[in-house]
Amino acid sequence: MTVKKILSISVFTALIYACGHSDAQYYKDIVGSWQQHDILETGVILEKTFTFSPDGKFLVAAKRIEGPKTTSYQNEGTWTIEQGTLHFTILHSTHPNIPSGYESTNKIVKITEKEAISENSQGKVTISYRVPNNAARSALSSTDG
Repeated sequence: MTVKKILSISVFTALIYACGHSDAQYYKDIVGSWQQHDILETGVILEKTFTFSPDGKFLVAAKRIEGPKTTSYQNEGTWTIEQGTLHFTILHSTHPNIPSGYESTNKIVKITEKEAISENSQGKVTISYRVPNNAARSALSSTDG
């Protein structure tokens, strides 16, 4: 990549952040449910639905599809946004490799009415799509048990 392209990308990124949302606006925009669909290099499919509540709690309902085998798990915890970064703390997980107290951060790149783009600490960019309100209410009520 040429120096000119790198500088252009850097300036563009800086403009996005400078003209971007405040943490309060990100907080308001992220509340609701979002879906992700990832296919790993190994062929494993990950389907996740994140639900962010206005009280700072979240629920992740996930499926891992590996050939004919499907494994489901849930993560529950708290979330905050500080300096454009989404912080998760897992309080309870049914996933065997995610302990209580596990923390994760994702830099928010952009949130619109229909999609959220974030980047994790390893540089992986993820796009999540907003779930319509009626579907989100159904997902929440199914976890109330």
